[in-house]
Amino acid sequence: MAQQPEAMSSRDLERLDSVLSQPDSLYIFKLLDSLMTSMDAESDPSSSGAMVSLRTGYNSNITATGRPFAFGQYGLTAGAGYLHPKGFYADASTYFSRQYSPSFFLSTLTAGYLSAPKNGFSIAAEYSRYFYNLADGAYVAYTSNASATGFFQYKKFNARLEYGLYLGQKTGHRVNPGISMNFKKNKVGPLTSLQFFPTLSVLFGVEQITETILYTRDPRETLARLRQGLPLYYERTSPSTGIMNYSLSAPLNLNLKDWNLLLMYTYNIPKALPGEVLSLTKGGFFSFTLTRYINLR
Repeated sequence: MAQQPEAMSSRDLERLDSVLSQPDSLYIFKLLDSLMTSMDAESDPSSSGAMVSLRTGYNSNITATGRPFAFGQYGLTAGAGYLHPKGFYADASTYFSRQYSPSFFLSTLTAGYLSAPKNGFSIAAEYSRYFYNLADGAYVAYTSNASATGFFQYKKFNARLEYGLYLGQKTGHRVNPGISMNFKKNKVGPLTSLQFFPTLSVLFGVEQITETILYTRDPRETLARLRQGLPLYYERTSPSTGIMNYSLSAPLNLNLKDWNLLLMYTYNIPKALPGEVLSLTKGGFFSFTLTRYINLR
């Protein structure tokens, strides 16, 4: 008998607060990084027309909060993006996995702005809204995200610093600095260009951690509380700050005219925040994204 998909647990849902947090999982930043690194640092995006992108992707391990889930389960993604020559952009994405029921468990809408690079610097600001397709009563920690990112490019060296504010039934903060090297070669065989940009990033976070505190550990006092119908524990929620994840990714971009194939391997080292119970272990996963770019001129 085939195994039936399982509904998401509360723990899994809390990990979905940041499906968009890592550079390997946020499509729109791949698009913007690709645009930035493919043009000269002093170029003006307004010199070209608007652009639409259509994409589909595969991920061998659904990610959340910059961490992989405890189980290795593939996921499929599809989406479309629009980039205005003035730097405004919009994006819509859907996520599918047979691990869950319903299989189409999440859709996102994103709108933002990317400034034209000047002296190697650029900034982006965006807002994302998450729409979950879940069973009634499922707990969703975060339903929206506002973020700001600064980019710096000098020759082959790239750096970014992203801050994200997550809102919903609770509030979370993420700071994600990263560095990468951009190695690009044009006209490689039939390819228009070949680009390799290994990336190292660290995810810092402030999370509301709920701990279960026992009133007493004395067996006699515990028995007395049981006889009196008193609770044995209470819950305490407090903010916890620290490193949540180290990530090393190796993306390879293959460009053929208006087509782009992004192949990537990512290795994550998740870290528990103080007071957080984290069962996730370090490990890697593979992903790819196929994108078709359409220039509107």
